[in-house]
Amino acid sequence: METSTDPRCNHLLFIDDGFSLTSTAVETLMAVNPPRGFGLFTAVKGQESNKTQQDWMTVVTVQARQMRMVSWCAMVILVTDNPIVLGTFAELSMKNQLLVSSTKLLAITQLPIRRLESIDYFHKVFSRMDAMILIFDDSGTVTSGLFIYLPNITPARGKIQLATLSSMGLTWVSDLPIFPDKYTKFLERPVMKIAREQIGEKQNEGCNQPLIAYMAEAMNFTCNMAYAAGNVYGTRNVDGTWSGMIGMLIREEADMSLASFGYTPLRGQVVDYSIPLLVQYSTIVGKLGQPELDPWSFHLPLDAYVWLSILITLLLVPVVMVLLSWSSSSLSTRRRSSWSRDVFQLLRVLLQQDISTSHDSWRRRGVMATWLLVALVLVRSYASNLMSVMAVRYVQQPYQSLRNVLDDPSVTMIWQTNSGRVEYYRSARSGIFREVAEREKAGGIKLQLLHEFWRSMDTLLQRGDHVLVAVEIISRMLISRDFTKRGQCDFYTAKERILPVFLSVVGQKGSPTVPQLNRRIMAIQEAWLHDLWVENTINNSTACAQTPWRITNSSSLSLQHLWGMMAVLAGSHFMGLLLLLWEMWSSPIKTS
Repeated sequence: METSTDPRCNHLLFIDDGFSLTSTAVETLMAVNPPRGFGLFTAVKGQESNKTQQDWMTVVTVQARQMRMVSWCAMVILVTDNPIVLGTFAELSMKNQLLVSSTKLLAITQLPIRRLESIDYFHKVFSRMDAMILIFDDSGTVTSGLFIYLPNITPARGKIQLATLSSMGLTWVSDLPIFPDKYTKFLERPVMKIAREQIGEKQNEGCNQPLIAYMAEAMNFTCNMAYAAGNVYGTRNVDGTWSGMIGMLIREEADMSLASFGYTPLRGQVVDYSIPLLVQYSTIVGKLGQPELDPWSFHLPLDAYVWLSILITLLLVPVVMVLLSWSSSSLSTRRRSSWSRDVFQLLRVLLQQDISTSHDSWRRRGVMATWLLVALVLVRSYASNLMSVMAVRYVQQPYQSLRNVLDDPSVTMIWQTNSGRVEYYRSARSGIFREVAEREKAGGIKLQLLHEFWRSMDTLLQRGDHVLVAVEIISRMLISRDFTKRGQCDFYTAKERILPVFLSVVGQKGSPTVPQLNRRIMAIQEAWLHDLWVENTINNSTACAQTPWRITNSSSLSLQHLWGMMAVLAGSHFMGLLLLLWEMWSSPIKTS
């Protein structure tokens, strides 16, 4: 062991039941390889009863865990010939998290191997953890020696003898090193139970799903899919139990889950998270409106600043023309000049009507000629762009942010049941997510399971009075599935992205499988494999990724296109009529 352990792991936790030959073993280990840290836990005389030994082991595992936590890594050496002590240690070391993936365990006993395999939790601990057992048998049979157990395999198949023990010492009989790596790639191909959610109306590809297939090939295991009851990720019930896939991992009905879990502190207490597989935001999915015409689009060929410039020019150029008239030596020119008259003259030019300038000076005619040139460019530019603008149809996408949704009391939001995002807005004390929580209390939010989203896309969202809030990858799957089904984009994704979340896979608490998953996930990320898998798995994944908010359509102009201009014309005639009536009232016609 001196040559096999990392120098940083040279911390020994020695546990002895008080009735074995511990002192000799301790002296030998201290002489061969003095540890950096050392803890000795031994029972005393008078603790022979089963209950006393169990209570003692409870205290030992808690205190040994405290020492293990302040060490980089540690080795636990258990010396006992008592099956009760061994069984209690195996159970409590898992529950109290004394043994983790970085901890090594060596058990030394004289119990026969068949007796050991009948002890509860024995096989679970020694197959799951980085553990070996050294058996002393005075009879010198083949059952004496150093053994390991492979994970997720029956004891008969997964037991491997590394060395035999005789009066001459240990004789190595295996090609495996001491404390062999059992998880980077399984030595024997086990069957791993993988918890999954059901996505869509049918169960997904199962073991053929790219991520699962990659892990199975890389780690050398066969997968067996287990779908959670109720198809939920997992929440804690009132009685403290857990539902969904999290509950399956806690009850050891599954070894891992390769679904995408968002991290929450509550879940982190009962399962182990891998490094993030991907980072996702939540987006708003809404129903696209029908293409509509803008009856007021006749002003769009010219920018607002151009219209403002035209108005200012119509007001200021007549002032210049009046000043030029007053500087003229001709008395008739002075009398004929008027600011209001010049304004209407310029307006007639802009509207392509005729004007008369026979009595104007050459300076006024020069200003008018300049205005004629400007008006020509403006009118031709306006006319050339008008038909293009009138062909544009506007596709309504009203909900581009969470604020847009909250400001519309008629729309209902759909969120995923018991997700981390729901827990977040329920715990918010201020801000926009506090408003979301109040909206839920008012009945403006529906909570659905993931597989129910597909039905809602065909019913609730199609009506236009519901929006869906889901992570980006789910939104893409829903929209692409709808496009594949209908052949057109009926939904859009809002521009705003909210609630970023790190999505990871999870395993049983303290499982050595999770660190190995981390290595594989890192390789996946470096090669961008996950993005490639998503593109290949989701049909038409980019078909509706950039849904346009306006389109062009060549068709005959109708009253629907022109009623805005007709309204302006009618309003102008009405104003003219009012001015005529005012003139008749203010200046009545005098009769002779």
